[in-house]
Amino acid sequence: MNDKQKGPSIPLRDDWPIKYALLFGWKFGESKDISEIVKKLKGYHFYVRIYRNLIVTASRQNSQVIFVLRKENIQGGTLLIIQTNQGRYRFNKIKNIGMKMYANRLGIRIDESKLIPDETG
Repeated sequence: MNDKQKGPSIPLRDDWPIKYALLFGWKFGESKDISEIVKKLKGYHFYVRIYRNLIVTASRQNSQVIFVLRKENIQGGTLLIIQTNQGRYRFNKIKNIGMKMYANRLGIRIDESKLIPDETG
């Protein structure tokens, strides 16, 4: 397995724009509703699009990682993290550092038991 294929991901092809896609469960924490999450995102200089119970975000300085936050019930929902094939982060860095930093900034808690894919792919 080479560096481009570490972690559970779809093998890179020139015509495939996604390097990794991870799905987590999340719950409201410090933020109690979607409007609080949106306010925090804008404070951290993210591009933010809102579609009913869906928030799509990407960093303004490096949009190689896209976050899709979906509210499914009053407790929380799912968080989809997509890294483009232009992204430089390894699977474990996204899972163990990036996702937790993102959650802390937004005031949400991650439910890692709902991680898809897991380390085995």
